Amino acid sequence: MLKPLLPLVAAISISACNVNPELAAMQLSVMQTPPAQLNATQIAHLSGSLFETCRAYNLGSYANPQTKTRVAHTAADVRKLESILRRHGLTGRDLELLRSRDRSFGTGQTFRGLTCSLGYAPRVNRAFYPGTGHNWQAILGSQYVYLRGDGSETGMKVYAWN
Repeated sequence: MLKPLLPLVAAISISACNVNPELAAMQLSVMQTPPAQLNATQIAHLSGSLFETCRAYNLGSYANPQTKTRVAHTAADVRKLESILRRHGLTGRDLELLRSRDRSFGTGQTFRGLTCSLGYAPRVNRAFYPGTGHNWQAILGSQYVYLRGDGSETGMKVYAWN
């Protein structure tokens, strides 16, 4: 009974693994170029993806294909990535927390800043209460982060955690 389905399952499995080669090449070129030297196409790619920009920033280095080593970001590289992160809606407080690297979150951080520092979008319970406004509870495994604000990803700010 399973034999007729095997080619179909194999075809679905293979197609699910296929990645757009142009996108993969762009991601590779971005990760192998010092951020201060990114061209307009690479900047547009990063500007379209918060996660790609956060990953490049959080790594703190880029891959040098000639020496096959990682090279730490220079001050110019960090400034370039921070300008792209600001276009994604991150605030000065978000960047301050990202720079510290010892904490994933803190008061005043936006939801996008929290997502960037974690490297993933946490699951969120959203609520609206008349009089107090929007309240979100971000679930980080066994820990919770509480946000309050206008209900948008850039307008919600961390005010507590446990």
